[in-house]
Amino acid sequence: MHTPYSLMHVVAASIALATGAAVIVLPKGKGPHRLLGITYVFAMLVANMAALMIYSLTGHFNLFHGFALLSLFFTLTGLSMPILKPQGWVARHVWWMSWSYLGLLAATANEALIHLPLPLRGAPRIIATGVGLAVVTGVAGRLLRPRLMRAARDHS
Repeated sequence: MHTPYSLMHVVAASIALATGAAVIVLPKGKGPHRLLGITYVFAMLVANMAALMIYSLTGHFNLFHGFALLSLFFTLTGLSMPILKPQGWVARHVWWMSWSYLGLLAATANEALIHLPLPLRGAPRIIATGVGLAVVTGVAGRLLRPRLMRAARDHS
């Protein structure tokens, strides 16, 4: 069952995927980084707020709502770093925003994996999806986080 919240969630998450990727490859701290970063944050806020309004899967609060709250925490904590500028804020900003983006990649991989026409059903499909998520998130983290941490050190 698709709702307006589902559509809002998918559109906002797609915008966050694109702007987050651009933020990763652009020079840090400059105008485009900031503009796309703010766009990413707002897209993540909309995606997560919409996710918290979707109950068609189980009819009540479930694990995915918990992940949306965790994502909100990562994103808002990452946003707060350049605003509050605590000691070591750049590294903290990178840390929290990278977890925000990796969570978005994991959620995207989950959606892709559950819609693949696999012959697996029940527990084997759940296990295969979990393994797939672990691999996608692990590879993405391994590739992205060192680049982001280098950029944070260079910017500090």
